Amino acid sequence: MLTWFRFVRVIKKITYHMDKPIASLNLSRYQFDLLMQVTFEPGINQKTCAERMNVTKGNITQHLDKLETLGLIQRNKIGRESSLELSQKGEKFVNEFMPIHDARVKEILSVLSPEEVNQLQSILRKLDRSIG
Repeated sequence: MLTWFRFVRVIKKITYHMDKPIASLNLSRYQFDLLMQVTFEPGINQKTCAERMNVTKGNITQHLDKLETLGLIQRNKIGRESSLELSQKGEKFVNEFMPIHDARVKEILSVLSPEEVNQLQSILRKLDRSIG
């Protein structure tokens, strides 16, 4: 149980540390996550985003509405589905913000050796796959 409690405590600390700059941009963690889904897979649809983020389609719609209002993404209707892409403003935003985000991630992981980072990746992948 000690391992579990330590794991949860670390997740909370990382989340707090990573949420601060995102909140300063007037985005929630979920909106940022959705923006990253669209960044790394242009043309992704809402259903796939909802499944990956483990939220409802209605919840995704709310987050998309906010990102669209901010001018960061655009929805392209293809039949009954919407294909999602970054707008020009969204691309500019991601290009400016990602170096800050990446630096924070590197700072957090800097206490680990390259071998420990690889071990952590393997462990997290194993947990992720076992949970489904």
